[in-house]
Amino acid sequence: MPDRDWWQALWPDPKRVLAAVGVADGMRVVDLCSGDGYFTASMAELVAGSTVLAVELSEELIAAARAEMERAGGPREAARPAVRAAFLAGQVAAWVEPAGFRLREVKEVGPYHYGAIFDAVRGKD
Repeated sequence: MPDRDWWQALWPDPKRVLAAVGVADGMRVVDLCSGDGYFTASMAELVAGSTVLAVELSEELIAAARAEMERAGGPREAARPAVRAAFLAGQVAAWVEPAGFRLREVKEVGPYHYGAIFDAVRGKD
């Protein structure tokens, strides 16, 4: 995992990046492979009273993400998946859409990173 300086060099303002992707108040968001919570904390600020779920394999990084999220305005949940991998947007859509969501848009936000925006399908929310 790159250190905080590396993340800040690529994305000095994660909140601005997330806002440009379309993360906004009232959304429920998931940060897959959340690392130390660098983006997750900004997600928590942008969605205010809604839900942020950070998914990460490393227990150490989950603890770091929880600390970041608490600093950003309160505790949020962090979950541990079975495997850690880089997921292509099509793979994520194949996993998420059966749960009642439809992929609306994918926005590139830098090297090897993207934001996948899903809409809840009516009647399944």
